[in-house]
Amino acid sequence: MRKKFLKPLILAFAAIIVASCASIYNGTSQEITVNSNVSGALVELNGVELGYTPFRGKIKRGKTSRIKVSKSGYLAGDVELIKKRDENGLMIGNAVLGLVTFGTPFFAKAYYENFYGYPERKRDYEDRASRGETGMSEEVPRNEAVMYIDFGILAGATAFVPSVFTDLSTGASWEYSPSSYYVQLKEVGQPSSDYSNELSIRYFATMNHSQIAIDAGSNGEYAEALANIMEVKMDSEAARQSINEALEESKGDQVMFGDALMERFRRQ
Repeated sequence: MRKKFLKPLILAFAAIIVASCASIYNGTSQEITVNSNVSGALVELNGVELGYTPFRGKIKRGKTSRIKVSKSGYLAGDVELIKKRDENGLMIGNAVLGLVTFGTPFFAKAYYENFYGYPERKRDYEDRASRGETGMSEEVPRNEAVMYIDFGILAGATAFVPSVFTDLSTGASWEYSPSSYYVQLKEVGQPSSDYSNELSIRYFATMNHSQIAIDAGSNGEYAEALANIMEVKMDSEAARQSINEALEESKGDQVMFGDALMERFRRQ
């Protein structure tokens, strides 16, 4: 009986190795977005051109990934993509995937054995036994469903190890978090103080956009904090008005909100 299942297990293991190379659970790519205070700026990943701001697309995960944004008339800026391990995808996902992909044929056999194969053999044996046609050496039929389930679990476990190893080696077990990045470019000749102020305002505005939108009507703490940062160049009333106008103009888009805010800040 064991020899009967040796070939399927070998074939299953071979299939696992091939399938693992595709990083079947997570894949090796992830979608990210890259934006800047300058539209049409070149976006590069580890020296390879991806497109232009605002950029949205899939990139291959790697051990170290750095985004560079550049445009004529501005100093280039870059940012390292932050990665974290997707533990659920690595462990639970590959375990479930292995059981479903390679254990299913055995689980199907277990189902058939329990509800059809074994009952049929049992009825045949009992009928022959009632007629005295069974020999002394003939074994009473056994339900082999549990054995099939064990083989299914074994096949799933066999798939789990190479799948996890492949996800680790290809980077599929990692994900970029956050998946959205913003790079502020400094215009050539722009005073450092102006650049720092704009960077602080835009960063705070985009990172807290939702809360600022809630606070704006009642001058809550987030809207008030943003207005305080903007007071380096305008009075508090003008800052609050600029925030409200930028929120209305951007219609919920945090990048557009930052752009609209910068446009009003620079007019001062």
